[in-house]
Amino acid sequence: MVILWELLLQQWKKFRRARSFSGQLAVKICMAIGALYLAALLTLLGIMAESVLGVACPELGVVEAANSMMLYVLLSLFIMRFFVQGLTRLNPECYQTLPVNRTVLAAFIVVRQLVAPANYLSLFAIIPFAVRYIGVAAGSGTAWRFIINAILLIWLNSMSASWLKRKVDKSVAASVVIFLIAGILAAGEYYHLFSLRGVSLIIFDCILQHWFMTPLLLLLSAGMYFLNIRFLTANYYIDRFVQSRQDKTGMKQQFSLLERMGATGALMAMQFKLMLRNKRLRNNVLFSVILLAYGLFFYSRGTEAPAMKFFYSFFLSGFLVLNLSKVIIKWDSDHFEALMTRNFPTRAYLQAYYYLLLMACVANFILITPYFLYGREIMVFLFSSFMIHIGITVPSVLFMALFSSRALKLSRTSVMNQEPFTFKRFIINMVVMLGPMSLVVFIYKKFGLSAACAVSVATGMVGLALQKLFLKLCTRIFLARKYILLSAFRENE
Repeated sequence: MVILWELLLQQWKKFRRARSFSGQLAVKICMAIGALYLAALLTLLGIMAESVLGVACPELGVVEAANSMMLYVLLSLFIMRFFVQGLTRLNPECYQTLPVNRTVLAAFIVVRQLVAPANYLSLFAIIPFAVRYIGVAAGSGTAWRFIINAILLIWLNSMSASWLKRKVDKSVAASVVIFLIAGILAAGEYYHLFSLRGVSLIIFDCILQHWFMTPLLLLLSAGMYFLNIRFLTANYYIDRFVQSRQDKTGMKQQFSLLERMGATGALMAMQFKLMLRNKRLRNNVLFSVILLAYGLFFYSRGTEAPAMKFFYSFFLSGFLVLNLSKVIIKWDSDHFEALMTRNFPTRAYLQAYYYLLLMACVANFILITPYFLYGREIMVFLFSSFMIHIGITVPSVLFMALFSSRALKLSRTSVMNQEPFTFKRFIINMVVMLGPMSLVVFIYKKFGLSAACAVSVATGMVGLALQKLFLKLCTRIFLARKYILLSAFRENE
């Protein structure tokens, strides 16, 4: 127990002494405010459960209705934890010379995940529900047992999701299977083909009414706890965390066309390989592409003002670039020192990123061309936004990346991860988006659609024409800040 406490203190000191402590603290405070708001909503839901459940299950009492839906709630939480919950990690390289048992490190990883406050947000709905409804109907003892059972189910759910996530080891097939199961269950309930409500009612009525179910849930939670420890102990080796594993399929991406373009092409090929081989970056690009389907929702309503239509077009045509703005240059933080020892011009390094962003912008525009079918106005808005992104957004994104010294750990999950996020970047992104967009909307209202399109095209052409001067400026800034970046990335290791 003492060792676990010491490990927690070390994690706190690592957080407090980090260079980005103030930024991370601000993000944590905002997350805490959001959590308090969510807690208030859940508390209100627990108090007013009779009104909500009465609409969903009018034929059942409030407690029976809650029990009939509990299985779906647990399955939904399991799926959300599997895809959203980040895995606790601890670098064993720091402890290999110390007399710390691997089992203790594994126990720390499991316990640290269990004590995360986000796990217990649902208690803000469970406790008022138990007090107001179960306590009145079955007594205070049953209400206390209901709360304890809820905590044990939270532990079991969290540890099961973590174990499965580690077991499948980022398998795409496992994600597809889970999505299919969730889709089948949702379709069966929605189309009244089958329902798990009856099964859920039997199971959770039994858990609520019989005292011996509490020790049984405790045994299941303990079993899952030791199963996690056993798995981590068997697989927690330094070479799995420090050394990069060889590609099991033997696939080696070749970009011979880019590599013939000199240092810039070779660096672009390296960045493409990094994006293809790292799951976090692949998912970042994949989700950006999937979210482009939002245009079907935006444009289908057909009642929006021109300013809102242009905002949607601006958002869609630059979503991939704006998403990459959070990670470029930072994704080199793990190997930045080695990269800076290679013999290539600094200008080529920045030029590779500039062309990468341009290619992302062009690919984004090609993917959204089907939205041209919504009419001439939408087509002009999308093309105008594309030209603005080429002329203003791409240079702005690269320029802002030079002043970001926060490291990006590619081994961590991207979901619910605030590493790339800072308030300064958020404000600058808003300025970069709203400034050009406001100008084009103003010209559109005053002079018409053709004038707005002409200004946008001119903006893109000017941006491309000033490319050399811009890269020269970026090179000077990068050389002035190179050692600051080296120091910051080294500190974040």
